Amino acid sequence: MLLKTLIFLLVLPLCIVSQAREIDFTWQAFPEATKYELQVSESKSFKKPIIKKLSENPQVKADLNVGQYYYRVRAFDEKNRPGIWSKPLLLSVNPFPPKPVAPAKGAKYNFYEKKNDIEFRWEKLEGKVVYELLIQRTNGKTVLEKKTRKSKLIINKLSEGDYSWKVRAIIQKRLITEYSEPRFLFITKTPIQSPRLIKPADKGEIAAYRDDKFVWEKDEVTKYTDIEIEDVKTGKSIRGLENVEGTETQLPMMEPGKYRWRVLTKETKDSEGISSEWAEFKTTTAVPSANNHVFRMTTGYQKHSYNFDSSRAGNFSAQDSDAGMFINLYNRLQYSRGFGLAFDLQEHNMEVNNESLLYTKSSILLDFRFGENDFQQSTILGFRLMDQWDIESGTAQKLSTHGILMGITMDGYINYKSKIRLALSYFKPKGLLQSGGSITADGYEFRLSYAYNITERFWLDWEFAYDKYVYKFDESGAGLISRWDIESIAPINIKLSYEY
Repeated sequence: MLLKTLIFLLVLPLCIVSQAREIDFTWQAFPEATKYELQVSESKSFKKPIIKKLSENPQVKADLNVGQYYYRVRAFDEKNRPGIWSKPLLLSVNPFPPKPVAPAKGAKYNFYEKKNDIEFRWEKLEGKVVYELLIQRTNGKTVLEKKTRKSKLIINKLSEGDYSWKVRAIIQKRLITEYSEPRFLFITKTPIQSPRLIKPADKGEIAAYRDDKFVWEKDEVTKYTDIEIEDVKTGKSIRGLENVEGTETQLPMMEPGKYRWRVLTKETKDSEGISSEWAEFKTTTAVPSANNHVFRMTTGYQKHSYNFDSSRAGNFSAQDSDAGMFINLYNRLQYSRGFGLAFDLQEHNMEVNNESLLYTKSSILLDFRFGENDFQQSTILGFRLMDQWDIESGTAQKLSTHGILMGITMDGYINYKSKIRLALSYFKPKGLLQSGGSITADGYEFRLSYAYNITERFWLDWEFAYDKYVYKFDESGAGLISRWDIESIAPINIKLSYEY
């Protein structure tokens, strides 16, 4: 009866799978048993047990290497008669789990847009090992479960929140350690600040067909900027820029019109980013700017009328008029927003008293410009190098002068495609008649024109011109005085300008 009962009780030994190499075997005690025998073997047949131990208590401690084993127990009665072996049970002796190294306990991270590259590291185990990293929210929800043969993993997918992480090892594809003690880490997200547009400012104006700059302010943590430009009237996107580094970039030359722009600043090239508000701006040829160089050719029909009085040859006087074509070449180099240097060359061909007359003038001018975008005014101070009237019949009819030229021009823009120009100038010449004598003179010049922008850089002008010159000649103290009053009207002058 003892043996049968003993067999029944020993069928249920308690198996505790330990992480340690010292294994504590325990089973249910039997009151009538005097001792117990434990056997541990690598095979289920127990032909070569590696442990054989007797114990008076239902507990045995034994050292075992990492591996898989079978064990069984039997009892002896007071006559030293052994009972039947219990059913063999499988025992896995696993190594210690890997020891976490990083992140440290309670580690804290912060990110803006780009999620942190967090390196998870643990101590390396010997042999062929596969590690399994488990990351969970503190509410127990699994976020990541990943295997690797290395003793570290870099994870960049964790959003803001509180996490725990632990690691275990799979050895030789069959021994699995328990997970290490969990470690906690905390991740926060700081929003990046919206960028602010500087130039072009909202409701601002910039020069059309000119290189300019976009300028903005951004959060220092952002590195890249996308720029959007839209035509306000059509809503069409205009030459957007992507992944610009820094806080400014070259503004592409744009046609006159109304546009709006905004920027999207971001921490990485592919991150979501944060956008500024839209800012509207106008591009116009009315904006004064540096490097606003002008090349202009003018041609037209000019009519002259003059009165001539002279004490020579018996107080001779005469009146006449003539007409002819002229051509004018003008070049202005703008060195700054408010200062330029211009060259002006003009030539007329006319008929006077059936004689051919050639009138030539050339000037060098300083142009001081100021004013608002839609209304600009220039003060001109220059020197006319030559102002020459030459009748081909003889040198006695040749008049050559030079002198100071002063003037003012005003440009008023009707819209970005058209403008009106008013110019007034005063010429105070002096020079010589033939080989002697002195000249006093006054010259007044008036110009009124309308200009239209026909293409990107070309303007077409219609101009009305009126000039009046009064010359007085005193010939070498001889008391011979001559006076010319000359009026010139050019009602239809055509100008073609190239501005860049």
